Amino acid sequence: MVNSLGSQYFNYNNKIEPASVRGKTTEASRLSSYDSRQNLEQLSFGAFWKSRLFNNNVSSPDDKQMYSEIEKSLDRETKANFDKLTDTGIILQRNSNDGSSVLENLYKILKNPRHDGLETSKILSQTINTLANPHIITQSFGDIPPEKMRDVILARGVNGKNQPPENTFNLEATNVTASSCCVAASVEFSLAHKKPAEFARMVEGLTSQNPEIKTRVQLDKITDKPADSLSILDDFKTDYKLLDWNTAEVTIKPDKNAIIRAQIQNDFKDPNERSSVDVMMQSALMNLGSEDAYNSLVDKRFGPLSTNNEGLTEFEKTFVETIVNNESKISLTYQIVDDNQRIVGYNYDFNAVQKQLIDSLNGGSDVIIGITEADESNRIIGGHEITVIGYQQDADGKVVFTVNDTDDDTNMPITVSASELIPKIHHAGIPTKLVNLPPQEEIGYQILQEYNNMKTQPEEQAGIPI
Repeated sequence: MVNSLGSQYFNYNNKIEPASVRGKTTEASRLSSYDSRQNLEQLSFGAFWKSRLFNNNVSSPDDKQMYSEIEKSLDRETKANFDKLTDTGIILQRNSNDGSSVLENLYKILKNPRHDGLETSKILSQTINTLANPHIITQSFGDIPPEKMRDVILARGVNGKNQPPENTFNLEATNVTASSCCVAASVEFSLAHKKPAEFARMVEGLTSQNPEIKTRVQLDKITDKPADSLSILDDFKTDYKLLDWNTAEVTIKPDKNAIIRAQIQNDFKDPNERSSVDVMMQSALMNLGSEDAYNSLVDKRFGPLSTNNEGLTEFEKTFVETIVNNESKISLTYQIVDDNQRIVGYNYDFNAVQKQLIDSLNGGSDVIIGITEADESNRIIGGHEITVIGYQQDADGKVVFTVNDTDDDTNMPITVSASELIPKIHHAGIPTKLVNLPPQEEIGYQILQEYNNMKTQPEEQAGIPI
């Protein structure tokens, strides 16, 4: 576990030494909601002397057959991670939108054809390895080798319905050196970390010959008024159909150019670059949040609801989280920022923010937060999205948070003190049920009002890209 966040977002002059917190043996210091799976990983030694299938309830004939066929197809490294998923019980979890299990979705990846240019063995291995260690998820793009440049040139004019014509960007722009997919990568991480069955289900659908996934969403998770929920879905250019008075089936798709990026990573992936699974997942989530207006070739989003072509706004992030998790979340803005993008105060005090984060973690939710980097005058010069996944608290009440950063080239969590982290949080996605708000039936629809306000502002005042 690495201590403190990278210098690209945090000042190392404030570097903490959380080892002193972790070293305490008080009961308070052991309080942690770091990983909902950690209890499953505390196995007795004797468990390993028994059949994995018997010991972990992989007992039905169908499950045994699927397990056996998957296991036989794996290389040594992936088999070790497959064993880990079995030993921890993750393999049988059914925390997916349709109730299917991790095992069932891995079997579908193995047996159903993948999209042209995506190898079944690689997609299956990437999925298993990611579920065994979600911290390997990264947002770092790969380069485009000469062998694939023809495909990029021919696909340059293949745009979504809300993307500009081909002559608005040049081919050099496809050499993405700084990814804007931190929101999408953070949501991808949270799915692998908290809902492995849903992660595997999405991978199976998004890497299939017809790359899409259908997910059911309750309208009252978006807003309290069905008409307002439909308006938000419409304004986000969402592909959906109503199944009943309160249920919509949303179709999530990557942009049309994502497959080129995924095919490149299938054949030419370098260390610390995105996998083909990362490409398809992040493209689909970016497309969902940017009104079907993302282009994987240049890592730009377009569309009418943002004046900035990089990343997603906090409101778009909340929409994506709500749809993907079928859970009502609200984006709480902590920093007060003036028209010159200068941090001038906070909407919540330190203790209130800390409690909201801890309550969310204790309730079983990761918390995706937007952090800012400011200059000496407190003017925001950059933003980034990371995920808070746990905490530790010592006997004196001092808190150290555990976070995941998809842009730090580190395949493990990092720790940062609450005193360092909280002042840098611009916003956080908190489960609505944990926020003490007065009854407001239109609370969800305020997202659109914020968008309308942003569209009328100059670009430099239109919000912080994340």
